[in-house]
Amino acid sequence: MKNKLRTWVVLALCLTACGAPRETAPEAPSSLPPTVAEDAPAEEPAAPSTVEPALPPEEETTDLPTEETEEEPAADPASEAIFPRSFRFASGAGGWSTDLEVAADGSFTGLYYNSGNGTVIFCNFHGKFSQPVKVDEYTYSVRLESIEQEETEGEETVTDGIRYIALSPYGLDNADEILIYLPGSQRQDLPEGFVGWAETWHPWDTEDRMTSQEGTDKLTRYGLYNVSGEQGFVSVDE
Repeated sequence: MKNKLRTWVVLALCLTACGAPRETAPEAPSSLPPTVAEDAPAEEPAAPSTVEPALPPEEETTDLPTEETEEEPAADPASEAIFPRSFRFASGAGGWSTDLEVAADGSFTGLYYNSGNGTVIFCNFHGKFSQPVKVDEYTYSVRLESIEQEETEGEETVTDGIRYIALSPYGLDNADEILIYLPGSQRQDLPEGFVGWAETWHPWDTEDRMTSQEGTDKLTRYGLYNVSGEQGFVSVDE
């Protein structure tokens, strides 16, 4: 009995000295793990941008190279005044002549006509002269660029008892270079081929129709001279 009492006394003293054990709450973790929603799709990386960065506008320049063009020579007032004009080639003997109507651009129409003894020899034609090129103060030069007959050469027809024969135009035989003489040209400076044909019209500035011995007579009309054929036309619309 004494032993049991001693045991309880010792136990009571131990409980009094040590005290009752304290309950301690568990410490909260310093950081929580991230939570992921169930079944949520994984976030895809963003696609790279396709928008190109704006570039600064190019500066306009006015220093672009330009094609160099040759300057055309200034038009000569005298050459512009030559055409349009009418010219005639004739001898004054017989009923024949060749007439030219030349337009401002050098194109022309013509008629050669020769009649006698119930026969008419004729030719309607057209063509083109080049633009006049100045040779000297009173002379210009053109080239015969084209000429065409409107009838077939050698063709013959009879109408009202008159026989018509189409031939080539007279006055432009083998024509290539045509010289143009302006009013004021002196007779002594002109070829005899032109002067001989021009005498039909007495185109000089002498009133008595007599040419001077010195050849200083001046041309009062325009003249055309077929160099190859030595044939001269004189303007008739003065």
